[in-house]
Amino acid sequence: MTKLILKTAAITLAAVIVFLGLVFGAFALFFPRPLARFFENAGNLSAAAVFYERQYEKSGEPGDLAVLCDVLDEHTSPEKAEKYLGEFVYSDEFESFCADYDETYGVYTYSARELYQGRYVVARFINSGASSGVESALAFTEEGGYTEYNSFYWLITDGGLIFSENDVSVVKAALESLSVQDGERAFLERDIALCGELLQALGKNGAA
Repeated sequence: MTKLILKTAAITLAAVIVFLGLVFGAFALFFPRPLARFFENAGNLSAAAVFYERQYEKSGEPGDLAVLCDVLDEHTSPEKAEKYLGEFVYSDEFESFCADYDETYGVYTYSARELYQGRYVVARFINSGASSGVESALAFTEEGGYTEYNSFYWLITDGGLIFSENDVSVVKAALESLSVQDGERAFLERDIALCGELLQALGKNGAA
């Protein structure tokens, strides 16, 4: 009798697990947004990114792309961050999104444009190399000016990056080749000085 009860319980449990798996699979396939929000609210951004990616690939909506970019981590998922942040910052909707964002939340330090372009440059630097990151940073500063929180500043100050001396030299050489407006010169000189500090630190570490 005991064996029969245990066997029945095991079969019932297995059936429940299979059913829950099918329900989860159906949600993941047809309704990824609720699952993405669930994981985001739970603090699991890597899982949220998986389902926001499915949602965006399913809908193609700019709003879904923006949400995906918010949860992607350019350090742990640089390939996907470069792909989707690149789609976002070069999209037709990017300018209006940034304007709406800044108007809604205000610009306390950096603007939405500086944030997303900076994150894209960091992702490209990690995934495709220093020269690629610098190429994008140059394009953004040429387009939007050498602002206080420009893409080079994001690149230089990002604590998740592991710079080599060569990487810093590539960034510093690009900065030293720039010609900026008088009102932007202080920001450029600041970033060149930061590169010098990084080179000095890396030299000391190498000597040690």
